[in-house]
Amino acid sequence: MIHSATYANMSDAERAEAVAYAYEYASDLAKVHTTSAYSPSSKWVEKLYDYEQSGGDAAEYLMLRGMAQVSGKSLTETVLDSNISGIGDTERAQIIFLETTMPESFTDPYTKGHEYVLDTDQQRVFSETYLADLQRSFLELTSSQEYGAADVATRYELVKDMKADVNARTKREISNWLYSQGISPTKKP
Repeated sequence: MIHSATYANMSDAERAEAVAYAYEYASDLAKVHTTSAYSPSSKWVEKLYDYEQSGGDAAEYLMLRGMAQVSGKSLTETVLDSNISGIGDTERAQIIFLETTMPESFTDPYTKGHEYVLDTDQQRVFSETYLADLQRSFLELTSSQEYGAADVATRYELVKDMKADVNARTKREISNWLYSQGISPTKKP
Protein backbone atom coordinates (compact mmCIF):
# COMPACT_ATOMS: atom_id res chain seq x y z
CA MET A 1 0.00 0.00 0.00
CA ILE A 2 2.68 2.50 0.97
CA HIS A 3 4.50 2.02 -2.35
CA SER A 4 1.50 2.90 -4.53
CA ALA A 5 0.97 6.13 -6.48
CA THR A 6 -2.40 6.59 -4.78
CA TYR A 7 -0.79 6.48 -1.32
CA ALA A 8 1.87 8.97 -2.41
CA ASN A 9 -0.85 11.44 -3.42
CA MET A 10 -2.86 11.07 -0.21
CA SER A 11 -2.80 13.65 2.58
CA ASP A 12 -1.19 12.73 5.90
CA ALA A 13 -4.65 12.42 7.50
CA GLU A 14 -5.81 10.05 4.72
CA ARG A 15 -2.66 7.97 5.08
CA ALA A 16 -3.15 7.74 8.84
CA GLU A 17 -6.74 6.51 8.38
CA ALA A 18 -5.70 3.97 5.72
CA VAL A 19 -2.94 2.60 7.95
CA ALA A 20 -5.34 2.45 10.92
CA TYR A 21 -7.79 0.42 8.81
CA ALA A 22 -4.92 -1.83 7.70
CA TYR A 23 -4.02 -2.50 11.35
CA GLU A 24 -7.67 -3.19 12.23
CA TYR A 25 -7.98 -5.56 9.27
CA ALA A 26 -4.74 -7.41 10.14
CA SER A 27 -5.67 -7.63 13.81
CA ASP A 28 -9.12 -9.05 13.09
CA LEU A 29 -7.72 -11.58 10.62
CA ALA A 30 -5.10 -12.71 13.12
CA LYS A 31 -7.83 -13.26 15.73
CA VAL A 32 -10.02 -15.15 13.24
CA HIS A 33 -7.15 -17.44 12.25
CA THR A 34 -6.06 -18.16 15.83
CA THR A 35 -9.37 -18.31 17.71
CA SER A 36 -12.11 -20.46 16.22
CA ALA A 37 -14.89 -18.76 18.18
CA TYR A 38 -13.89 -15.25 17.08
CA SER A 39 -15.87 -13.39 14.43
CA PRO A 40 -14.57 -10.20 12.81
CA SER A 41 -15.59 -7.04 14.64
CA SER A 42 -16.82 -5.41 11.43
CA LYS A 43 -18.69 -6.72 8.40
CA TRP A 44 -16.25 -4.86 6.12
CA VAL A 45 -13.41 -7.06 7.40
CA GLU A 46 -15.25 -10.21 6.26
CA LYS A 47 -16.09 -8.67 2.90
CA LEU A 48 -12.55 -7.41 2.35
CA TYR A 49 -11.12 -10.81 3.20
CA ASP A 50 -13.44 -12.48 0.66
CA TYR A 51 -12.50 -9.81 -1.90
CA GLU A 52 -8.81 -10.41 -1.28
CA GLN A 53 -9.25 -14.20 -1.55
CA SER A 54 -10.86 -13.71 -4.96
CA GLY A 55 -7.81 -11.79 -6.19
CA GLY A 56 -8.76 -8.25 -5.18
CA ASP A 57 -6.26 -5.76 -3.82
CA ALA A 58 -6.99 -5.01 -0.16
CA ALA A 59 -4.63 -2.02 -0.27
CA GLU A 60 -6.85 -0.18 -2.77
CA TYR A 61 -9.86 -0.66 -0.54
CA LEU A 62 -8.00 0.45 2.60
CA MET A 63 -6.69 3.61 0.92
CA LEU A 64 -10.12 4.51 -0.47
CA ARG A 65 -11.73 3.87 2.90
CA GLY A 66 -9.16 6.16 4.53
CA MET A 67 -9.84 8.90 1.98
CA ALA A 68 -13.60 8.54 2.48
CA GLN A 69 -13.22 8.79 6.25
CA VAL A 70 -11.25 12.03 6.04
CA SER A 71 -13.46 13.63 3.38
CA GLY A 72 -16.73 12.71 5.07
CA LYS A 73 -17.98 11.24 1.79
CA SER A 74 -19.27 7.73 1.34
CA LEU A 75 -16.87 5.11 0.08
CA THR A 76 -18.88 4.89 -3.14
CA GLU A 77 -18.51 8.65 -3.74
CA THR A 78 -14.78 8.37 -3.11
CA VAL A 79 -14.49 5.41 -5.50
CA LEU A 80 -16.28 7.41 -8.21
CA ASP A 81 -13.85 10.32 -7.95
CA SER A 82 -12.09 10.35 -11.30
CA ASN A 83 -8.97 11.90 -9.75
CA ILE A 84 -7.95 8.62 -8.15
CA SER A 85 -5.38 7.01 -10.40
CA GLY A 86 -4.40 3.41 -10.77
CA ILE A 87 -7.81 1.94 -10.02
CA GLY A 88 -9.72 0.59 -13.01
CA ASP A 89 -13.46 0.38 -13.45
CA THR A 90 -13.56 -3.35 -12.64
CA GLU A 91 -11.86 -2.69 -9.30
CA ARG A 92 -14.15 0.28 -8.65
CA ALA A 93 -17.19 -1.95 -9.25
CA GLN A 94 -15.84 -4.58 -6.85
CA ILE A 95 -15.19 -2.00 -4.14
CA ILE A 96 -18.70 -0.57 -4.60
CA PHE A 97 -19.97 -4.13 -4.22
CA LEU A 98 -18.10 -4.46 -0.92
CA GLU A 99 -20.18 -1.59 0.44
CA THR A 100 -23.45 -3.21 -0.64
CA THR A 101 -25.36 -5.25 1.93
CA MET A 102 -26.66 -8.52 0.59
CA PRO A 103 -30.09 -9.56 1.88
CA GLU A 104 -30.85 -12.58 4.01
CA SER A 105 -34.37 -12.43 2.59
CA PHE A 106 -36.23 -10.50 -0.08
CA THR A 107 -39.79 -9.88 -1.17
CA ASP A 108 -40.85 -12.06 -4.08
CA PRO A 109 -41.04 -9.72 -7.08
CA TYR A 110 -43.99 -11.71 -8.45
CA THR A 111 -46.14 -12.25 -5.35
CA LYS A 112 -46.97 -9.38 -3.00
CA GLY A 113 -46.80 -10.27 0.67
CA HIS A 114 -44.46 -13.22 0.09
CA GLU A 115 -40.72 -13.51 0.57
CA TYR A 116 -37.78 -15.80 0.08
CA VAL A 117 -35.63 -16.41 3.16
CA LEU A 118 -32.18 -17.39 1.93
CA ASP A 119 -29.87 -19.97 3.44
CA THR A 120 -26.09 -19.47 3.28
CA ASP A 121 -25.67 -21.13 -0.13
CA GLN A 122 -28.57 -19.17 -1.59
CA GLN A 123 -27.09 -15.93 -0.20
CA ARG A 124 -23.81 -16.82 -1.93
CA VAL A 125 -25.62 -17.35 -5.26
CA PHE A 126 -27.49 -14.06 -4.79
CA SER A 127 -24.22 -12.28 -4.04
CA GLU A 128 -22.40 -13.78 -7.05
CA THR A 129 -25.31 -12.99 -9.38
CA TYR A 130 -25.51 -9.43 -8.07
CA LEU A 131 -21.75 -8.86 -8.43
CA ALA A 132 -21.63 -10.17 -12.00
CA ASP A 133 -24.53 -7.90 -13.04
CA LEU A 134 -23.06 -4.95 -11.10
CA GLN A 135 -19.71 -5.29 -12.85
CA ARG A 136 -21.34 -5.51 -16.31
CA SER A 137 -23.67 -2.62 -15.61
CA PHE A 138 -20.95 -0.44 -14.07
CA LEU A 139 -18.60 -0.97 -17.02
CA GLU A 140 -21.45 -0.10 -19.38
CA LEU A 141 -22.31 3.00 -17.34
CA THR A 142 -18.71 4.24 -17.11
CA SER A 143 -18.34 4.02 -20.88
CA SER A 144 -21.36 6.29 -21.44
CA GLN A 145 -20.98 9.95 -22.39
CA GLU A 146 -23.36 10.97 -19.60
CA TYR A 147 -21.11 9.39 -16.96
CA GLY A 148 -17.92 10.70 -18.54
CA ALA A 149 -19.17 14.30 -18.48
CA ALA A 150 -20.66 14.10 -14.97
CA ASP A 151 -19.26 15.41 -11.70
CA VAL A 152 -18.87 13.06 -8.72
CA ALA A 153 -22.28 13.91 -7.23
CA THR A 154 -24.04 13.12 -10.51
CA ARG A 155 -22.00 9.94 -10.94
CA TYR A 156 -23.09 8.90 -7.46
CA GLU A 157 -26.75 9.33 -8.42
CA LEU A 158 -26.22 7.40 -11.67
CA VAL A 159 -24.58 4.55 -9.74
CA LYS A 160 -27.34 4.59 -7.13
CA ASP A 161 -29.96 4.20 -9.89
CA MET A 162 -27.87 1.48 -11.55
CA LYS A 163 -27.59 -0.43 -8.26
CA ALA A 164 -31.38 -0.27 -7.80
CA ASP A 165 -31.81 -1.75 -11.29
CA VAL A 166 -29.22 -4.46 -10.59
CA ASN A 167 -30.93 -5.29 -7.30
CA ALA A 168 -34.34 -5.64 -8.99
CA ARG A 169 -32.91 -7.83 -11.79
CA THR A 170 -31.05 -10.00 -9.27
CA LYS A 171 -34.19 -10.51 -7.20
CA ARG A 172 -36.12 -11.58 -10.30
CA GLU A 173 -33.32 -13.90 -11.41
CA ILE A 174 -32.88 -15.48 -7.98
CA SER A 175 -36.64 -15.78 -7.54
CA ASN A 176 -36.84 -17.66 -10.87
CA TRP A 177 -33.88 -19.84 -9.91
CA LEU A 178 -35.33 -20.68 -6.48
CA TYR A 179 -38.70 -21.50 -8.02
CA SER A 180 -36.99 -23.77 -10.58
CA GLN A 181 -35.39 -25.56 -7.61
CA GLY A 182 -38.84 -26.24 -6.16
CA ILE A 183 -38.57 -23.52 -3.53
CA SER A 184 -41.61 -21.31 -3.14
CA PRO A 185 -41.80 -17.99 -1.32
CA THR A 186 -43.46 -17.93 2.08
CA LYS A 187 -46.09 -15.51 3.33
CA LYS A 188 -44.57 -12.58 5.19
CA PRO A 189 -45.36 -12.46 8.92
